[in-house]
Amino acid sequence: MARRSRLLGTVLLGLLAGCSGTASTGVPSGPSNDVASVRLFDLLGVELTQHMALFHGQTLRVRVRLYAADGREVTDVVDGARVAFKFTPDSLATSASVSNQPLMRDVTPTATSGTGGGLTVSLFVGADSVPTKAFGQFDVLVHS
Repeated sequence: MARRSRLLGTVLLGLLAGCSGTASTGVPSGPSNDVASVRLFDLLGVELTQHMALFHGQTLRVRVRLYAADGREVTDVVDGARVAFKFTPDSLATSASVSNQPLMRDVTPTATSGTGGGLTVSLFVGADSVPTKAFGQFDVLVHS
């Protein structure tokens, strides 16, 4: 009986070790052509896709989630997927990359309160300097 318990314990330990996987780097892996749309979120999970409210003097960290045409979230894009933001007008806001988080950007408004505009999100895959895909315009408004 003790031998069977020890064997069962060894098997269970092996199964648990096999399920552990590696830590996520935040970089998806898989086919980028599956990406049909993006949605924008803050770090609390509040969706910003329909309206991104920027507050003068504050930086907002924005997470970009990728979605397939059937609505499922794409979590498997290969070759170092990353995003860039382009604001219209250019004077609306700036964005900066977030270290080790290629699908996040820190957004800081540069326009005065009440200024509105748009955001285009570009998806880059690999070392390409030309976007693989672009999404938007998303509504942006600077608040006081």
